[in-house]
Parts: sequence; C-alpha cells; structure tokens
Amino acid sequence: MKVWLTKDVQRDLAANGLIIPMVKGAGDVIQNPFFRQLAQEVKDSGWIGIAMDQFLGPDTGRLL
Repeated sequence: MKVWLTKDVQRDLAANGLIIPMVKGAGDVIQNPFFRQLAQEVKDSGWIGIAMDQFLGPDTGRLL
C-alpha cells in the first residue's frame, strides 16, 4: 500500500485514466472533466466515506 499511495504512482495511474487518485495533489493530471471535478472534491474534503463493496469491488463478500 505504501507504493500504491505515493503521489507519483497515483499521478501516473491518473494520467493514464486508470484511477481517480485519492492522494491530495495527484489529480491535476486528469484529462476527463468529470473525474477532474471528483479529484478536486477529494482535495477539498476533510474525509471521504465509501462502502466496502465500492472500495474493494463487487466480489467482496460474495459466496461462491
């Protein structure tokens, strides 16, 4: 997690359109205007609440 949450890695992934970065200051490379606005909201917020299935994906907790 230490590697994935570094500003450089977050910027690289965001620049390629793969993620909306959660590290403040990493969203300035986003080209999509909607995603850029989301990144700005993250930057301006004090905290972010997200459900575990949203964070970890829909297969979280699914029974086989």
